Formats: sequence, structure tokens, C-alpha cells
Amino acid sequence: MESEIELAEKNFKIIADSAPFSLWISGKDKKCFYFNKSWLDFTGRTMEQELGNGWAEGVHPDDLENCISVYISHFNEKSPFKMEYRLRRYDGLYRWVLDTGHPRYAPSGDFLGFVGSCIDVTDMWFAHHEMVSYTKQQEELVGCSNKLMDTLYDSKQSVPQSPQSLNYNDDNSNNSISNNSDDFINMVLKSASVSLNSSSVVLFKINPNNRFEMNVEAVYNNEYGSVPDDVKKLSTFTLPNDFWDTYNGSNGSFAFFSILFHKYFTPYLQSFGIKSISATHISSFNEKFYGFVVVGSTIEREYSPIEQNTLISMANLLGVYIGKNEEAKVSQFKDLISSSISKSSDNPILTVDRSGSVVDMNPKAVKVLLPSNSSGQASVSQLSSINIMSVFPFLKDLPSSSFYTAVQTNYFSNKNRYFKEDSDRFFETSCITSDASNNKEINLPIQILIKEISSEKDDDQLIFLFILKDLSLIKKLEEQEKTIKEQKKLIEELEKLKLKYESQNPIQFEKEKIDDNNVVKKLEK
Repeated sequence: MESEIELAEKNFKIIADSAPFSLWISGKDKKCFYFNKSWLDFTGRTMEQELGNGWAEGVHPDDLENCISVYISHFNEKSPFKMEYRLRRYDGLYRWVLDTGHPRYAPSGDFLGFVGSCIDVTDMWFAHHEMVSYTKQQEELVGCSNKLMDTLYDSKQSVPQSPQSLNYNDDNSNNSISNNSDDFINMVLKSASVSLNSSSVVLFKINPNNRFEMNVEAVYNNEYGSVPDDVKKLSTFTLPNDFWDTYNGSNGSFAFFSILFHKYFTPYLQSFGIKSISATHISSFNEKFYGFVVVGSTIEREYSPIEQNTLISMANLLGVYIGKNEEAKVSQFKDLISSSISKSSDNPILTVDRSGSVVDMNPKAVKVLLPSNSSGQASVSQLSSINIMSVFPFLKDLPSSSFYTAVQTNYFSNKNRYFKEDSDRFFETSCITSDASNNKEINLPIQILIKEISSEKDDDQLIFLFILKDLSLIKKLEEQEKTIKEQKKLIEELEKLKLKYESQNPIQFEKEKIDDNNVVKKLEK
């Protein structure tokens, strides 16, 4: 009888070790006393390490409590169970397994314990959850897209105000895009958190006035919701001087994103307990760069390609929104400044934003800088083609990293040219334009006054008025005056020579009645 039992156990182990799935057996004390070869090969552990409760050491810490609870409750009830949990594989990676357990009975009907099998369902698990997650992602994207379209539509329906009626310091100023900026951004960040199963989402925004400065603009956390300023720890990061040399306008720039992840994103999100992150950049359709949206999870995981594409789509919505928002604010502020005064002024006037882009110019400026344009109105493409630093060479007298710094350094801080206490003082310089007849570049003498105008309501809205005085006609008159003075001086000299010659040779002078040229010749002899 004993030999039959031993033979049966031997045959069972042969069969069990040949099974393509993991198998375990526990006794009436709930402790496991057997694992087949498939289980041991999967975990990379020995039988001795797994016996008793040793197998639980391989269960993911986040899943262990639920795993033990399910096992014990069904064991006590002597009822079958199925559960999913992550089990550490021999290579250290956690894999999702489906564990199925059944109560085990002797022929006499006595309860002996449990027997169970495990299969690796990681690929199936991710496929199923990605399908569910993808549906959720699409729902969130549609919701954000509809909200964006509604916001843009509402902004177009707003009745335009005349520059005279605009009050940029009025809190009730009619700008539907600006007023709902935080709401929409927070909505997108929340949608990214929900659809990508992420604990935190952060918007890092490049300072539009200094591209070497990056700010934490907004944070959404599933614990706090839209994180208040005192919790999100508003931070400003200074980027290295060669940072943008590695940026190629795509997410494929490894060096570019490597710097961001290691120096900025990861350290900041670790304050929220984040262990895994993913990021993408935010830009508008005209490729203007605004910043980054970063998602983070408190568990170690990899974001799938589908999730990455959803994140990119979320970033595109933010890019459109931020771009339209900035355009609206700049347009309103520009209209406020570029009023009928500048339009009808006899001086050429350019309206320039803080980044150095020419956003408007009056007809006089069009005539000076775009002489081939006979309409007096500059198109958007013509404005965008103007390089303000090249038009006004004095801005490049000292090296600087941005237009704003160049203006501050080479104009406002240059005491030899301009004194802040003397706000209406022009200084003489030149600008580069072209000759309408032959399209050749010419150096036009001018006087320039730069007015720095900011909004008390929004410090980010800053523009410069470049007010010019064309000195070309004045210079011509000065040259003519100089020539006339030289001629007068020559005539005076000639008169003196004639008088001298006449006094020395009165008879000869009267006799010959020599002209001025002869007087000079005779005196030279």
C-alpha cells in the first residue's frame, strides 16, 4: 500500500512538473507544501524558499493585502476563488497572474486544503485594460475638445470693443478666453489624470519673456484636485545657456528630454510621491513652443504607446488654447495701444511684443520699412518676416540672450543714449531698410524713442512702441546748408583776395579788370 502511494505521488509530480502552468498545493493549516517546476522556474526561487508562506514574498506589495485576504476568506469558506495579482518573476519584473484555487477533499470527504493554478495574463491584462482605458481616454479627449470649441466660439461672439472703450485694468474686462483660462487648463490636467490613471499632472510653462526660465504653471493631483499654490510649491527653474541647442522640435530629442527628466520633472514630482512619469511638449500649430505637460504615477509602471498618444493629444489641446489665449490678450492690448493716435501720427511707429515680434505698424512705418508696399497696411506674413534686431543694429551692440534683454541693456540702461527721467528724449541712430526702386539695402538715419508699456492687470502683457523720426530729409538739408556755408566762405575769401590784389596793384587791377579766377592765379604766382 505504501509503495502504491509513493508511486502515485511520483506520477503526480511528473505530471505536475510537465504542466504548462504553475501549480501549488496547501494543507489544512493554509500553508503551501508543494509548488511545481513551472512555478519555481517562473519565480526563480527554490522549493524551500516558497514553502509555508514564503511564496507571498514574491507578491507585489500593493497587491499583497488583497491577495492574502481573498485566499484566507475562501479557504475558511472552503469555496473556489479567482484573483489577479502581480507576482515577481525571476528577472525582477512583476507580471500579472490569474490564480485559481479550489478546495481539496479526500475520498472520505475530509477537507485536505486547497490546490491552485496560476497563469501569466500580463499581455491579456494590459490588452483588456488598455481597451477600457482607451475608451475612457477618448471620452475625456472629446469632452476637452468640445469645451475648447465652446470657449473659442464664445470668444468670437464677444462684441469687439473700440480701443478707447477698453479698460485693461478693469476686472470685468470682456475677454472670455482669459477669464476661463485656469478652468480649462485644470480641466485638461484632470482629464489627463483620470484617463491615464496618473496620480499627478503638472504643466511646466516656458516664460514667454525669457525662454531660459521655466515655471510650474498648474498642478492637478488626485488627492487635492486642482492643487492650491501653497501645496503645489510654485517653482521657477533656470535652464542652462546651451539648453535650446539640443531641442529639435520633437519628442525624439533624447538629450533634450533627458535633461528635463533628470534635472526638473523627476525631482519636482517626487515631492508628490511619484515613481513613474511621462511627458510631452506643448506647442501651437505655428510651432510656437509653450512648455510641457507631465503625468506621474505613484506605482512603478510604463506608459503605453496608446497612453503616450493620448497625452500628446491633450498637449495639443493645451497648445491651441494657450496660443489663442495669448493671441487674444496681445490683440486686445495691441488694439489699446495702437490707437488712432499712432495710426494718424506723422512719425513711423512700430508695436513690438516682449519677444521681439512686430505685431503692428502704422502707415508711416510701412512706408519706411516696407517701401514696396503701397497699401500702407502690413500683412501678418510681412510683420512676422521683420527681424527687429536686424532692423535696428544698435540693439546688437552688446550680446544678449533675448530681445527684451537687448532693449533693457542697449537702450534703457545705456546712460549715454537715454535717461529714464527724460522719457521723451530721442537718440540718433539708424535702421536698415530697402530702396523701393532697386530693392537694395540702405542705412536710414533716424531718431528713435522707445516706450515700454505694461498692463497693471497682467504683468506678462508688455509691449514696446518704437517711435521713429526719419532724418534722411534733415540730413540732406544739413548737407545743403554745409555746402552753402562752404561756398559763402569761399566767396568771402575771394573778396579778400581781390581787395588785397587791388591794394597792391590798383592801376593794373583796373586796367585788366581781372576776374576772380585770375586774381587767384596771380596771387599764387
